Amino acid sequence: MVAVVVINSGDCDGNPVATVHDPCPSGDGGNGSDAGFSTGDVKLTFKNTPESGWVMCDDGSIGNAASAATNRADADTEALYTLFWNSVSDTYAPVTGGRGADAAADFAANKPLTLTKMLGRTVGVSGAGASLTTRSLGQTVGAESHTLTKTELPADKLLNGVGDDGANHCFVYGITSSGAPGAAIGSVGLTNTTPPPYQGYTEPMGSGSSHNNMQPTAFLNAMIKL
Repeated sequence: MVAVVVINSGDCDGNPVATVHDPCPSGDGGNGSDAGFSTGDVKLTFKNTPESGWVMCDDGSIGNAASAATNRADADTEALYTLFWNSVSDTYAPVTGGRGADAAADFAANKPLTLTKMLGRTVGVSGAGASLTTRSLGQTVGAESHTLTKTELPADKLLNGVGDDGANHCFVYGITSSGAPGAAIGSVGLTNTTPPPYQGYTEPMGSGSSHNNMQPTAFLNAMIKL
């Protein structure tokens, strides 16, 4: 990025004055990496290491130099530490040893704060959308795979019919969707003197295994401004 030189009408004596305008006042060497960003802003990237003044969103922790934080342990993390402490519940951004009086006290006490979980996840917007479940800032939900329970199956009836095999007079058949008898699945061993109710069972179907719950997704890295 190139600095812009502006020549104005001049000083009090009529001499022209040149003013240099720096479009990268952040001092990022002209890359513009900090332009328009402030503490807590997130950007997507294919870079594997953070730029100066940023940390990767790697589910790690931040804190002061003595905190043993896993992502970055340095005094320059205090602004981001304070933002998370004040904006995100301890449930989603926990402080090692529990939260104390305020962010400044915990930072000074060498307590790491864990950034909200981002790795391998899609991103949604927190809040209360119309007719949707309220989501807290920093909250994570969902599962990569899921095994259905009986209560999650569609409401339906599994019908059975009774036929006559000439001996027991009570032979269980499956019933097709049209109501016609399907293949016989076996005798229940009843006689024509056995009182109702007569019950039959359908053949087991399916595997009971979990199913893929993933939407089509493209994966990138993310970094957050200190």
